[in-house]
Amino acid sequence: MKEVWAQTISALCLAVTFSIVSVGPNEFEDSVEGFAQTVVPVSDGSSVTIYERTGDYVINTYSIETLTGGGGKFSTAANERYTITSGGTYLISDCYRPYSDGGGHNIAAARLNGVPGYPDGIWAGLVVSYVLGQDGIPETRFNSLGNHMENHTRLGDENSRLVLAFLVETAPEEIEAELDCGPKTLNLGSMGNWITCYIELPEGYDPKDIDANSILMNEILAPELDPKYGFVVSEDSYIVDHDGDGILERMVKFDRSEVQKIAILSPQWRITITGSLYDGTDFVGHDTIAIILHRAKPFAGMEWAEWSLRRGFSQG
Repeated sequence: MKEVWAQTISALCLAVTFSIVSVGPNEFEDSVEGFAQTVVPVSDGSSVTIYERTGDYVINTYSIETLTGGGGKFSTAANERYTITSGGTYLISDCYRPYSDGGGHNIAAARLNGVPGYPDGIWAGLVVSYVLGQDGIPETRFNSLGNHMENHTRLGDENSRLVLAFLVETAPEEIEAELDCGPKTLNLGSMGNWITCYIELPEGYDPKDIDANSILMNEILAPELDPKYGFVVSEDSYIVDHDGDGILERMVKFDRSEVQKIAILSPQWRITITGSLYDGTDFVGHDTIAIILHRAKPFAGMEWAEWSLRRGFSQG
């Protein structure tokens, strides 16, 4: 029979691509493209525990050496004969049961043990592929995922197969953004409304995907997000090509008086803007502006001392 491809697992949204075990006749393969999770190879652990449920749980733990060698074998009271193996990346459960009622191959969960940094183990999180036996129910393959133990697979009698992958969350990638903030000279002795910053992401990223609520200046100050301002709610105002290079930027404004509270007198005060995209990808950008102090009239009496004390400056 020809090879059949299963539909993409709609409940999983992946962002990495990894190799698939080869599939043969009657073997269905689930899509594994686009995960925001990473496959942990079986070979990274020390053993795997299989939870099979035929009435009561049948629990077996096999070393990685056993799985990548001849495999672990066990039988159940329902005349199921299991062989558990691994090629080093995925876990493979093969089951044979003489035809009865189609209720064979009952895996409730699988756990990878001994991976550094995961003392509680890593539970199977993806069905890579499967082979249905006689009268098997394909939807039950997902019952093998996680640690819920409430249900189990029912992949059918005679020959059936289940291939599982162990997943962990992938730390979001941090990307470097180009940052342009102005005015380029900030006079602490003058008045004004805003410090404006333009965030330009690398090729392949869309500034419309920036979560404005995640943005911080120097890990302290959030931008102005009050919807009473048009530049907060109007995409035409905050998605712009400020430098005219044909690449759109995300514009944000910071309250000038709040920026002045954290600014330090310097010809090159470093501004760092951090934030994240809606998919969890972090970004960071840097720029420098000059911080000066110039007043139309000199400070009188204790005015300088009071002003500088609030900002941590010294007149020298």
